[in-house]
Amino acid sequence: MTRDLSGSVLVGLGLLLAGCPTGMGEPDDDTATIDDDDATIDDDDSGPDDDDSSDPDGDGDGFLPPEDCDDDDPEVHPGAEEVCNGLDDDCDGDVDDLPVPDAGPQIVFAVVGDFGYGGSNEAAVSSLVRSWNPDFVTTNGDNNYPSGSPSTMDAHVGFHYQQYIGNYIGIYGPGSEENRFFPTMGNHDWYGGHGAPHLVYFSLPGNERYYEFVRGPVHLFALSSDTDEPDGTTATSVQGQWLQAALAESTSPFRVVYFHHPPWSAGMHGNTSRMQWPFDEWGAQVWMAGHDHDYERVYTEGVTGLVNGSGGAPLRRINRWEDFSRVQFDQRFGAQRVVADDRSITFEFIDIDDNLIDAWTLTAGARVEDPSTPLVHDGSDWLFWQRREGPGWGWMASGFDDDLWSVGTAPIGFGGLEATKLDVDDGDLIRPQVVWFRTVFEVEQVCAVEQLRLRLLRDDGAVVYLNGQEILRSNMPLGPVGPETLAASAIDAQADGRWLDTWLDPLLLRQGANVLAVEVHQHSPLSDDLLFDLELLAYTP
Repeated sequence: MTRDLSGSVLVGLGLLLAGCPTGMGEPDDDTATIDDDDATIDDDDSGPDDDDSSDPDGDGDGFLPPEDCDDDDPEVHPGAEEVCNGLDDDCDGDVDDLPVPDAGPQIVFAVVGDFGYGGSNEAAVSSLVRSWNPDFVTTNGDNNYPSGSPSTMDAHVGFHYQQYIGNYIGIYGPGSEENRFFPTMGNHDWYGGHGAPHLVYFSLPGNERYYEFVRGPVHLFALSSDTDEPDGTTATSVQGQWLQAALAESTSPFRVVYFHHPPWSAGMHGNTSRMQWPFDEWGAQVWMAGHDHDYERVYTEGVTGLVNGSGGAPLRRINRWEDFSRVQFDQRFGAQRVVADDRSITFEFIDIDDNLIDAWTLTAGARVEDPSTPLVHDGSDWLFWQRREGPGWGWMASGFDDDLWSVGTAPIGFGGLEATKLDVDDGDLIRPQVVWFRTVFEVEQVCAVEQLRLRLLRDDGAVVYLNGQEILRSNMPLGPVGPETLAASAIDAQADGRWLDTWLDPLLLRQGANVLAVEVHQHSPLSDDLLFDLELLAYTP
């Protein structure tokens, strides 16, 4: 009581002194510019009392409230650098709004393999490639069937691709002012004159059999994988040592090695053991090859491999799945479209009917081996809709009313591997052609996510959306999709349970609630199985 009473008396005395001159300081002249030195009351000027005992800039950072949104933290003020800490460092009203890294200019290139056969199939693939207007074209070899003869070279190559070939010596057009065609040599190219027609026809870097070049963010290394290569085809050969040194010197975000004979393949020719080089250890992130007349994505020894020999020579069936197999396609001809900037590179395989069979993205600095945290676990509960009329507009976005949707634990589907079996016999729920899925997950701090990886189990085709934006399409036609859209191909029964993966831009995430949505399509209304599961992994420092 004594302490409270004393305080009240002092406050009252201060008020009294403020209103009456006492000779204890200069009198207030009411000009609103001179302070009367009472150290408690301002004389109505527009600024704070410079004699007040409490400093209005509490953290001493030179900024005053309310502009300074946290006057207890000198690191928080207008103009401060925004960092990933859950605070509004620069007082602009947004938390952790870090600047988006510049992705730099984008490049597009095409990849064709085992193409130089002539005829309508090669013509269809080259037409597809031209429709993309690529910056350049690479090949996986076997550019000139059947024997690499100079008499067929221009008809099998220049007729279809002269507009990309520098120093063009053929008859089908002016060629390109700058070379934009970068082939590797396949076994059929070596048959004719020990590869001489190939070396005469093209003007390439280095010794022209194996070489390197950089375009934008991508450093490409073309190898010579045939046993006729005089510098050898093993990891310890002259050529192998060249690649190891060249990769070590590369500073590009993405490093791609391509050649003809695949180290690993489930196709007719199978593995080429002499080309099983330590690509990951040396710094390569992707290898591309041909030889087998099909398309296959593989993953082994830390590196993704892309086998593409579907450019025009007769296709061959893939009759088995190996542990390294991820995607297989042998039904139609096609080519790869590759899109890259400083932040990511995406490899797509598109067939001549404009179906996106496979898409795989690698983001700069991503490594599967790094520690990760699931944002969405495999085997999670999902809302799903399987009625034939579809779920309605906006089903993949936040704010959509999904109260009438069913719920089940993944894998969801029918045919034998599902944890939740779809009803395929009840009224209008008969054997669904499309099933739609939704789930919501939380992200506390988006800026803390350095890499984002999605793993997908789908039979047959799928389109995946994050917060209403399409982020992945697999085994589906390009363009709009709806309840009547069929998948591009049937998934072989041996592929059931095979997970696909791709890397995503973490900036697709939102602080707080995020909506992940997937539509899974059948290749045929009479299909006897459907399967879906998904995992989303965040990689943080």
